Amino acid sequence: MTEKLETECPECGAKLRFGLDDVAKQRTVRCSRGHSVKLKDQDGGAGKASKAMADFEKALKRFGK
Repeated sequence: MTEKLETECPECGAKLRFGLDDVAKQRTVRCSRGHSVKLKDQDGGAGKASKAMADFEKALKRFGK
C-alpha cells in the first residue's frame, strides 16, 4: 500500500506528492515545478505509521493463505 499524500510546495504553491515512507525516511522530494523540499518526521510518527502499515500488510497476506 503506497498511498500518496499531497500538499503545497512552500516555495511556489505547486502540488507536492509524496508517500508516508518518504516522510519516515526524511527524503528530499521535488514539486511539480522542480523545487526541492526536505521532508521531516519530527516526532517519529510517520516512521511508526509506516511500520504499522507494513506489519498490517504482512498479516493480511498470511491471513489470505
